Amino acid sequence: MPTIAFISPKGGVGKTTAATILATQLARRAPVIVIDADPNRPVESWAKLAGAPAQLTVVSDVDQDSILDQIDTAAQAAPFVIVDCEGTASLTVAYAISAADLVIVPTQGSQLDAKEAARALSLVKKQERTSRRQIPHAVLLTRTAVAVRSRSLVHVQGELQR
Repeated sequence: MPTIAFISPKGGVGKTTAATILATQLARRAPVIVIDADPNRPVESWAKLAGAPAQLTVVSDVDQDSILDQIDTAAQAAPFVIVDCEGTASLTVAYAISAADLVIVPTQGSQLDAKEAARALSLVKKQERTSRRQIPHAVLLTRTAVAVRSRSLVHVQGELQR
């Protein structure tokens, strides 16, 4: 079943928010397992609050030694697996990328964030070479205005399309 990993070496770009929104929406129709691979366990904390979907399960006991097994186990148990990675470039993140059917790189519309998003995309490309397969990926622009596109945002979009 589809495994979607949210990655960025920069914290605060919206990885957890985007992963949680996607998981919540999918859980309205089918079981979803979220692997909370961030050592701060933000998804686990959120899921303990009232209102979390009944079909959403969070697995948070994950590290670089167990993440591939956790992804495989989750993929056998649920139609959707969402992996919320930590805000660093690590072996855990690299393993999540290699096991993903789709990698999403959230970034804000600033040049600093775009530089970090480019690093994340480079890591995806390296994992493609390592695994000898194409890994579908996309950039998700967060905290941007729909109606107004600043020059900085236009520049960032151009840089990330290279």
